[in-house]
Amino acid sequence: MGGVTFNGAIWIIGGHDFSGPLNDVWSSTNGTSWTQVLPLATPGVDRFSGRYDFQTLVHDSKLWVIGGSDGTNFLNDVWSSPDGSTWTRVLAPAATPVAGQFPARTGHGGMVHNGYLWVVGGYNGSNFNDTWRSTDGVTWTQVNPGGAASSTLFSARRTFGSAVLNGNLVVMGGYDSNGLNDTWFSPDGTSWTRMDTSSFPQRWLPAATAFDSRLWFIGGQFGGRHSNVHVSFDGISWTQATNGQFPSRDGAVALGHNNKLWVIGGFSGTAYFNDVWYSP
Repeated sequence: MGGVTFNGAIWIIGGHDFSGPLNDVWSSTNGTSWTQVLPLATPGVDRFSGRYDFQTLVHDSKLWVIGGSDGTNFLNDVWSSPDGSTWTRVLAPAATPVAGQFPARTGHGGMVHNGYLWVVGGYNGSNFNDTWRSTDGVTWTQVNPGGAASSTLFSARRTFGSAVLNGNLVVMGGYDSNGLNDTWFSPDGTSWTRMDTSSFPQRWLPAATAFDSRLWFIGGQFGGRHSNVHVSFDGISWTQATNGQFPSRDGAVALGHNNKLWVIGGFSGTAYFNDVWYSP
């Protein structure tokens, strides 16, 4: 599922449960009382399809839904909404991307930085480590084509943590052919620098965010699900802040709201969560 803070509220969008991919929209100002802004519905010209492992971002005073998987197809469509209720498809899906459109993918990173929407890495039958950006969600520019991993480019991967900290795009952990625990920074999406000297354990599908001038990497999967919380001021040195007071999970949302760090939902391996936790 996707989760962001927008217009003074927490927003939870789409995701997956045992019925399949979802396309509902919920909001809450306090994490306790929730309003269903948009119910589950058949997708159309005014509604994105049910999906998971996509990106939800806030840019240009709008909510954005980008890419993901609907359970059958990898997606590269882009949707925006000024209020979470009315949605506009600004870029149609294309199995063969047109000029100015990134290839369809799931499990990618998404950030907002320097006035751009960013799409990084992900999976479409194989893993990506390319970088794309757009000011409007319509026209995308590839600023790094990806390729072999090097000292200036992280390995192709999916289901990693992404954030923006200290004027840099950040990629954390994920999965290539194994669980990863590295941290990479880039000011421009072109050249990347590996930062970590001590880091979190190998993980994919973490809840990850930047909050209170720090990076947070929470839970995730590797040899089972986890609930521990790791934090870093700089991406170089990481500290385990707690072993987690919530049940172990992957695929949760982490975000900052009302000066608190929140962890919402996720999957235990046998059950989907709809619980809400915060740390002051």
